[in-house]
Amino acid sequence: MSRVDKKIFIGTVLLEKNRWKSRIPSLLVSEWAERFRNDGFDGIELWENHVLLNSPEEIDALKNSGFPIAVYNSYVTFDDEGAEKRARAADAACRLGAKAVKYNFGDDISLRDTYIKNLKDWVSKLPSDCRILCECHANTIMEDPVFAAEVFRELGEDRYQAIVHGMIDPSDLEKWFVHLGKTITHVHVAGMKDGKYIRLRKIQERLKENLKIMRDAGFSGSFTLEFTEGCATPGENIEDVYNSALDDLKVLREALL
Repeated sequence: MSRVDKKIFIGTVLLEKNRWKSRIPSLLVSEWAERFRNDGFDGIELWENHVLLNSPEEIDALKNSGFPIAVYNSYVTFDDEGAEKRARAADAACRLGAKAVKYNFGDDISLRDTYIKNLKDWVSKLPSDCRILCECHANTIMEDPVFAAEVFRELGEDRYQAIVHGMIDPSDLEKWFVHLGKTITHVHVAGMKDGKYIRLRKIQERLKENLKIMRDAGFSGSFTLEFTEGCATPGENIEDVYNSALDDLKVLREALL
């Protein structure tokens, strides 16, 4: 399974003001694709509601844009009740030609075997060359690196890979790489301080320290700018948020040199 080197993607959830409330899309990502390309992003991590709850023509518009859907960011569930939504997500990811699909497990440890069974069934409906990225997230069964490593060993195949959050405390980030190693192939990036999203240039020492941890662990994967300054603020403005993302892109590019 190939790994992507120093690619930086734009997470479309970053631009979406309705990401946590109505979840109804407020933009057409296809109308931004050429701008993303011109501003130096390498691809899109697409919040699935930007196609599933948007215009029926949006999937074709994104395909016709020629700008890669690097990661299809799904929020399907892996209990038995989530089968219909998983099928819709798999169909969308296939139609978009997504190179990777991101998912989250639930938080019910008693459903561990059910989650794994339904994940494998879902993956069988995705392209064989599509990477399967588990976001190792708080409030899921994968929030502990030791437990997460056990699950990945059970999944077995190289295509099952991990996402970690790149701006967490360095000692916590190091634990993820100790236990998961090269299973980690993708990093979500969001600067934060005192519970608020901020630009990466305001925490460059943390960025430098965490990138060193990644390099020392042999990480050579990809990055998504997931959130940035201006997200989740009163009167959130899409242009201000995007300008913050462009600044983060510049800072991250320079830090990766």
